[in-house]
Amino acid sequence: MAQGLQLFDTNGFMFLDTDSSVACVLGSVVVGGSDQTQSGSFTDLKLSLGRPFAVVTSVEVNSFIGYKVNVSISGTTVSWSFPANTGSNPYPRCRFIYGLR
Repeated sequence: MAQGLQLFDTNGFMFLDTDSSVACVLGSVVVGGSDQTQSGSFTDLKLSLGRPFAVVTSVEVNSFIGYKVNVSISGTTVSWSFPANTGSNPYPRCRFIYGLR
Protein backbone atom coordinates (compact mmCIF):
# COMPACT_ATOMS: atom_id res chain seq x y z
CA MET A 1 0.00 0.00 0.00
CA ALA A 2 1.46 3.36 -1.01
CA GLN A 3 1.92 6.00 1.67
CA GLY A 4 1.61 9.73 1.30
CA LEU A 5 4.31 12.22 2.16
CA GLN A 6 5.48 12.20 5.80
CA LEU A 7 7.75 14.88 7.28
CA PHE A 8 9.70 14.49 10.53
CA ASP A 9 11.63 16.97 12.68
CA THR A 10 15.19 16.32 13.91
CA ASN A 11 13.84 14.45 16.97
CA GLY A 12 11.87 12.00 14.86
CA PHE A 13 8.48 13.62 15.55
CA MET A 14 6.17 13.39 12.54
CA PHE A 15 4.62 16.82 11.97
CA LEU A 16 2.98 16.24 8.59
CA ASP A 17 1.30 13.20 7.09
CA THR A 18 -0.56 13.74 3.82
CA ASP A 19 -2.70 10.66 4.53
CA SER A 20 -4.37 12.75 7.25
CA SER A 21 -6.80 15.62 6.78
CA VAL A 22 -5.75 19.19 7.40
CA ALA A 23 -8.44 21.77 8.11
CA CYS A 24 -8.65 25.09 6.32
CA VAL A 25 -10.99 27.40 8.25
CA LEU A 26 -12.91 29.68 5.89
CA GLY A 27 -14.97 31.58 8.44
CA SER A 28 -16.41 31.99 11.91
CA VAL A 29 -20.03 32.92 12.53
CA VAL A 30 -21.88 34.04 15.67
CA VAL A 31 -25.64 33.40 15.75
CA GLY A 32 -28.34 33.63 18.40
CA GLY A 33 -28.92 36.17 21.13
CA SER A 34 -32.00 38.30 21.78
CA ASP A 35 -32.08 39.98 18.35
CA GLN A 36 -31.50 36.89 16.21
CA THR A 37 -33.77 34.61 14.23
CA GLN A 38 -34.23 30.88 14.67
CA SER A 39 -32.53 29.98 11.37
CA GLY A 40 -30.62 31.33 8.40
CA SER A 41 -28.17 30.55 5.64
CA PHE A 42 -25.42 32.07 3.53
CA THR A 43 -23.27 31.08 0.56
CA ASP A 44 -19.48 30.76 0.40
CA LEU A 45 -18.27 29.74 -3.05
CA LYS A 46 -14.93 28.54 -1.61
CA LEU A 47 -16.78 25.54 -0.15
CA SER A 48 -16.78 24.02 -3.65
CA LEU A 49 -12.99 23.58 -3.45
CA GLY A 50 -12.95 20.59 -1.06
CA ARG A 51 -14.77 18.59 1.59
CA PRO A 52 -16.68 21.04 3.82
CA PHE A 53 -17.08 20.84 7.59
CA ALA A 54 -18.68 22.89 10.36
CA VAL A 55 -18.09 22.73 14.13
CA VAL A 56 -19.92 24.57 16.92
CA THR A 57 -17.09 26.00 19.03
CA SER A 58 -18.91 27.88 21.80
CA VAL A 59 -22.36 28.18 23.34
CA GLU A 60 -23.37 31.00 25.69
CA VAL A 61 -24.47 29.48 28.98
CA ASN A 62 -27.98 30.48 30.02
CA SER A 63 -31.23 28.65 30.70
CA PHE A 64 -30.77 26.54 27.56
CA ILE A 65 -28.36 23.93 28.91
CA GLY A 66 -27.42 21.62 26.07
CA TYR A 67 -29.32 23.82 23.61
CA LYS A 68 -27.14 24.68 20.62
CA VAL A 69 -27.37 25.62 16.99
CA ASN A 70 -27.50 22.93 14.30
CA VAL A 71 -25.24 23.63 11.29
CA SER A 72 -25.31 21.88 7.91
CA ILE A 73 -23.58 22.42 4.58
CA SER A 74 -25.01 21.56 1.18
CA GLY A 75 -22.88 22.49 -1.79
CA THR A 76 -21.78 26.08 -1.19
CA THR A 77 -24.62 26.93 1.23
CA VAL A 78 -24.14 26.93 5.01
CA SER A 79 -27.44 26.68 6.92
CA TRP A 80 -28.06 26.98 10.64
CA SER A 81 -31.09 26.58 12.87
CA PHE A 82 -32.00 26.30 16.51
CA PRO A 83 -34.49 23.76 17.86
CA ALA A 84 -37.92 25.27 18.51
CA ASN A 85 -37.85 27.80 21.35
CA THR A 86 -40.86 27.21 23.58
CA GLY A 87 -39.88 29.73 26.26
CA SER A 88 -39.53 33.49 26.35
CA ASN A 89 -35.72 33.41 26.57
CA PRO A 90 -33.65 34.38 23.53
CA TYR A 91 -31.66 31.80 21.62
CA PRO A 92 -28.20 31.35 23.15
CA ARG A 93 -25.34 33.01 21.32
CA CYS A 94 -23.32 30.31 19.56
CA ARG A 95 -20.19 30.47 17.45
CA PHE A 96 -19.36 27.98 14.72
CA ILE A 97 -16.47 27.68 12.33
CA TYR A 98 -16.68 26.25 8.85
CA GLY A 99 -14.16 25.35 6.23
CA LEU A 100 -12.55 22.58 4.22
CA ARG A 101 -10.66 19.46 5.19
